[in-house]
Amino acid sequence: MVGVYISALRKLTAEETEELTHHPKHEPLQQSSGAVTDDRGDYRMFGLKPGEYYLKAVESPDEASMFNRGMDIDFADHYLTREMASQYAPLYYPGVLQPGEAQPVQLRAGEEVQADFAMRHIKTVRVSGHVIAADGKPATHAYVGMRVQDVEDFGSVPGASTDEKGEFILKGVVPGSYIISAQQHGENRRDFAHQKLDVGESNLDNVVLSFGSGATLNGRVTAVGSGVALDRAHVFLSSLDDDAGPGGWAEVKADGTFEITNITDGSYMLRAGVGQKGWYVQSARLGATDVLQKGVEVERGTVPGTLEIVLSSVSAQLEGTVTQENKPVVGAQIRLRPEPQTPYNEMRGDTGVTDQNGQFSIPTVPPGKYKVVAKLPSSSPEIPAVTSEPQIVTLGEHDHKTLQFELPKRDQ
Repeated sequence: MVGVYISALRKLTAEETEELTHHPKHEPLQQSSGAVTDDRGDYRMFGLKPGEYYLKAVESPDEASMFNRGMDIDFADHYLTREMASQYAPLYYPGVLQPGEAQPVQLRAGEEVQADFAMRHIKTVRVSGHVIAADGKPATHAYVGMRVQDVEDFGSVPGASTDEKGEFILKGVVPGSYIISAQQHGENRRDFAHQKLDVGESNLDNVVLSFGSGATLNGRVTAVGSGVALDRAHVFLSSLDDDAGPGGWAEVKADGTFEITNITDGSYMLRAGVGQKGWYVQSARLGATDVLQKGVEVERGTVPGTLEIVLSSVSAQLEGTVTQENKPVVGAQIRLRPEPQTPYNEMRGDTGVTDQNGQFSIPTVPPGKYKVVAKLPSSSPEIPAVTSEPQIVTLGEHDHKTLQFELPKRDQ
């Protein structure tokens, strides 16, 4: 088979997970590499790091990508195949339809592994319906897409836009469990709707997605310090629920007020800033709730109270040295994490790197309590990284503190 796209997906390593600003509840698969089969049906991916990979094969992810690759395609035959709802199903190695049934391929350093696919025809179905705007009218030119939960790769289901009647059609859908979503962007507004959808062997023709059914969050931003215009500030809500909506955002008005609309039920992390280095969220409260500790909870389409956000530029500074066997360490990573760390305050973390003298400086740290470690990464997967013992430091406004780290000797 010519032109089949093979993607290599993997789970994040423990080190990569530590670098995330948001830790998902599940372990999503993320794409590391990809290749397209040649005229012999062969594919080859090189330069992969050692580890476990999940492979996925997709016939013609989309017509545009095929055209861009200069492939000779019989478009009439291609569209006829799709209209008949019978095509080669996307497969996970060693030949299963769902990612939860896939088997990982173990790849060691210097190793070359052969992984073959036998593509097979499967009857796919059509998912269609319409999207309703917040005012009850058809939502035109909204984008509708579907994704398999917990998997971050492309080529699963081609998306579509709604027409003048707010209607959409998604073709070539393999039976399984999905999240179907619709989104539409307007001036200072983003509408979003989503729901779980189980697809069987029959067409689904009456799927309804409605905008405007979510909650509205009103708030106010104030600033401690000078030299900042509040109308340059933005407020973001990022969902911590893997099957929830994306949250929402708002531009702040000159008087500091803002409004985020159409927020679906779920748990959200707050992000806010003015686009200037050194500014951070000093406090955020929703009624009696400390949002930096407990986040924003939306239940039954309502948000209790007004979100009060205080931005500040009054920070602290942390510096120090990293040594190993009494010698300065160049390129050691310094990781600063809130203590205790919660899913809602992860964004307050920071990093630094030691210079040629083994010294580091993190100049604009929000006041608070932190756990700090020094780590020397490894240049080879065969040699483990080394990490110092963690240190706890509490920083107040205008504080300037110094830490010293001693790395253990690396095992050979």
